[in-house]
Amino acid sequence: MRATPASISLAIPLALWDLSATDGGFVPGGEPAQWEWGTPTGGPGTGKHTWATTLDGRYLNDAVDTLEVTLPDVSAAAAPVLVFRHWYDIQANDGGTVEVWDG
Repeated sequence: MRATPASISLAIPLALWDLSATDGGFVPGGEPAQWEWGTPTGGPGTGKHTWATTLDGRYLNDAVDTLEVTLPDVSAAAAPVLVFRHWYDIQANDGGTVEVWDG
């Protein structure tokens, strides 16, 4: 067994979202509201429930869609970290942004 230095602490999850059973409380929005929760027909999440813009095809051009979730109170955490898995299949000159509002 290898000793762990005292300066390294193990992360304790404050929240986990298992999207296999529920939509996790995520709220889709924007225009034209392409976010869908379900089983995608392509990509690395095929066969598993997830959130995606258009589960069975390409997303629409010139869209500003949002997917929001309320994070738990992390004010007691010394150094909170947000970790999530995501996958993009976007065309040239398109993009995606992840934002965290700290209130």
